[in-house]
Amino acid sequence: MKRRSGGRAIVGVALFLGLLAAPAAAAPILDQAFAPASPNSYLVVGELTRAQTFTVGTGGLLSSFEVLLETDARGLPRTATFQVHPTVGGLPVFGTAPWATADITFGGALGFYSADISSFGVMVSPGDVLALVLVGGPAADVYDGWWVGESYRTGYTSGSLFTTFYEGRDLSTSYRAMPEYDLGFRTYVDPGSVPVPEPATLLLVGVGLAALGARRKR
Repeated sequence: MKRRSGGRAIVGVALFLGLLAAPAAAAPILDQAFAPASPNSYLVVGELTRAQTFTVGTGGLLSSFEVLLETDARGLPRTATFQVHPTVGGLPVFGTAPWATADITFGGALGFYSADISSFGVMVSPGDVLALVLVGGPAADVYDGWWVGESYRTGYTSGSLFTTFYEGRDLSTSYRAMPEYDLGFRTYVDPGSVPVPEPATLLLVGVGLAALGARRKR
């Protein structure tokens, strides 16, 4: 009888820990956003790297973001690489390894284009300052694309725009702040996602505890 009781305990603990290890259902919410009321800032998608910083308001998994993009009248599609970077003192560090990266294809009319980065597991806390970075590419594109925003007006108060620039004929390896500019963006956080131990680890711990309990009963 004691052996059967111990077996039932092991199965019960394993099932319970398996439920704990199951990922929480995704329920992303809009966390930070800036949608310019009267867009008048058009930064060319090209050689220069741009970064729009933002301050996290909700803790959880940074699941996706959207950026306000547009191409010229021909509406030819193009692809731009965006990344999520940490900041130091509110300033993105040029050339650091990204926390997440996504290629966004856009074309035609002005609109928000989204990127799902949930697979990168970027966990954030309120007050974290991160940067959405548009990675610079080769010059001499046959058509133009823009990351769109607003300048010299009420913008996003919890972040700022930064851009690389040219020093002589060479591209700088640092950012220059452009506090009078903000670019259109939205970020989404899943507050229900929290890091959990791996199921196999939980199962081993549970089996060990149940075995100890059964041995003490015997």
